[in-house]
Amino acid sequence: MDCYATARKKAAVETGLPPETLPEPFPFSPDIALDPEFLPGIGDI
Repeated sequence: MDCYATARKKAAVETGLPPETLPEPFPFSPDIALDPEFLPGIGDI
């Protein structure tokens, strides 16, 4: 996913974290990431 690579670079710059701390390959399949039940609710975090 090219958009993930771009977002990863931007996140590293924005947070000041080294890029190596962010997962290089997209850690989820598109099916999982697009599932409306994928993200936990605020009380689940």
